[in-house]
Amino acid sequence: MAELKENDPPPADDTQLALMHKIVSRNMRAMELLNALWEYFGGRMKCEVIRDDGNPSVINYNPCVVNGKEAPDCHLILRENERLEEALVHELLHADLWRRGYPRWFLRTQAESLWNQGRDILNLAEHIVMLPTFKSLGYPEERFVGPSKPLDEEGRQVLGDLAAMADLLSTPKGFVEEISAYLQARGIQFEVPCDSATGIRHEN
Repeated sequence: MAELKENDPPPADDTQLALMHKIVSRNMRAMELLNALWEYFGGRMKCEVIRDDGNPSVINYNPCVVNGKEAPDCHLILRENERLEEALVHELLHADLWRRGYPRWFLRTQAESLWNQGRDILNLAEHIVMLPTFKSLGYPEERFVGPSKPLDEEGRQVLGDLAAMADLLSTPKGFVEEISAYLQARGIQFEVPCDSATGIRHEN
């Protein structure tokens, strides 16, 4: 894990901020979210817009420690299509969960089917938390995610279970407790490092 000292030059690249500003320029509230995250991550945000290859936009994190505190680099990879603005806001909301105190999860090495199931559960659970904010920024719910194949019966069951937990997932501590229990019940191995926002550590 990289470590930056207080006197190190800031790695911020203002051209990256300018690119993201351009994408959300019509929505002042989205601009405010972007600016808050840019400040929170110390400008360590990279945005890459690539040809639409049919895959979803994503955000990746590169662990980094600044003055003894975890402060990761963020790399957003967006597909160039008519949903570019909403895709950027969607990925920013994933990053905003970190700022709000939701810890990162680590899925242990296990059967591929269980690992994939754990990844999908965590992603859907974050979506449950993010959607109200997305709508409050003025975006319609149908633009929250891009086109994807329909959920199978198992996926619909998981989504229904998570939606029923929405109120409990609305705080970092509730999220960790409820999703930890949900993953454990499915035999999925994971770890949540102790975080100051939750004050608890979960693993199985």
